[in-house]
Amino acid sequence: MPWQAMEFASVFAMWAVMMVAMMTPSAAPMFLIYARVGRQTETQGTPLTATVWFAAGYFLVWIAFSAIATLVQWAIEHRFARLHDGNHEQYPRRVPVRSGGPLSVDPTS
Repeated sequence: MPWQAMEFASVFAMWAVMMVAMMTPSAAPMFLIYARVGRQTETQGTPLTATVWFAAGYFLVWIAFSAIATLVQWAIEHRFARLHDGNHEQYPRRVPVRSGGPLSVDPTS
């Protein structure tokens, strides 16, 4: 079943919130250093404006990544649904595991 606009928006929101939440802690020191350097070399009188633009650009990149991830997730789900036509009997019973033998996904085997 194809995604509706609300499903697409909620998956995009999930990706965007997740990426911003995961990347903010690692980027915060970079923003603070950038702001400190901006204050020390204050030439135009608005050092925090450059920091805000820097942070906005950083988050814009991750939000763009979220849009791409949403499209990839939709494509994979769409392709998988077309391959199997909703028939769950066609799903593989065993999945190869890199560490060794197969992993059973069928509780009866």
